[in-house]
Amino acid sequence: MVFSTLDESLRFANVYAQLNGFALIKGRNYKNRKLYFQCNKSRKRPSANSGLRKRKRNIIEGTNCPMNIIVKLVDDKWHIASVSLEHNHDLVSSPSLTKFFLSHRNMNEAEIMLSKLLQEHRVKPRRS
Repeated sequence: MVFSTLDESLRFANVYAQLNGFALIKGRNYKNRKLYFQCNKSRKRPSANSGLRKRKRNIIEGTNCPMNIIVKLVDDKWHIASVSLEHNHDLVSSPSLTKFFLSHRNMNEAEIMLSKLLQEHRVKPRRS
């Protein structure tokens, strides 16, 4: 597939990830000509013997997942060069739960403008 901008390719890959139960992160970048999109669990697990006490809450366990999508810049167009869709972990079973992944939390322009307007007028959020 061919995309005119990098953002288009990221949106396409992000929608695919959301429909299939995982989240994407941007991986390595080679001089703005090649970019990796990886599964959010692609990083290695931290070693248990590191000795540092780390916060355990809200942590995403890395499983060294091999899933990645590589896009390359060729003639001012972004081409999907390589796709590996294999995961070594369970995916989220319900698409309604994928909205909680960081890469799927998006606000449209109207929501952003409303938020800025409320902040300018010092309106505090209400707790229900």
